[in-house]
Amino acid sequence: MPRLAEEKWLSLGDAKSILGVNETTLRGWADGGRVRSFRTPGGHRRFSKEDIEQLVSEGQRASPGRGAVSQEATVERIRRRFHRNKGQTYDWTAHFDEETKNRMRVLGRLLVNLATDYVSQKRKKTELAEEARYIGLEYGRLLSSAKVSLKDALSAFVYFRNSLHEAMTKQPATSQNIGEILSGIASLEDAVLLAISEAYERRG
Repeated sequence: MPRLAEEKWLSLGDAKSILGVNETTLRGWADGGRVRSFRTPGGHRRFSKEDIEQLVSEGQRASPGRGAVSQEATVERIRRRFHRNKGQTYDWTAHFDEETKNRMRVLGRLLVNLATDYVSQKRKKTELAEEARYIGLEYGRLLSSAKVSLKDALSAFVYFRNSLHEAMTKQPATSQNIGEILSGIASLEDAVLLAISEAYERRG
């Protein structure tokens, strides 16, 4: 890989900690070219600090091809829905610090990616289910740490879920029936909801 000596690189542990994602997700992004990486002579993976910081600051994940366009279009539709309903719903992120907001944006992107990957069948269902649980645990951990009540946390997720469903129905046609798509996505979202509740129970 060019410019190895000129770039700053992060270990797997540091990179996933900064992004707030699990090991499987981070390695998948690297394998897909979303984050530059290389292996040390000892076989350990290193990730571009520049790419990681860009993902956090922008709340985005650049990825070539049709899948990325679909993800960006979905995110934009969700963002427009939030703006359209601004003032009509409780802004439970208003008192968050910038780092927490960035982590929440990354998790939101992960949810969109989860849905689009399900539709495109790019990943195994077991892997998607594992990531859904991880996302829920992270959501629950962040929100409970920020003193957001479980009721507000679940209400916020339900609102996001409805926004995601609305956006997904406007995706380009696929060979799958939209009802089947939403049913499959709903099962992943159920896993997220259960994990959010689990995270709150862990905190007591």
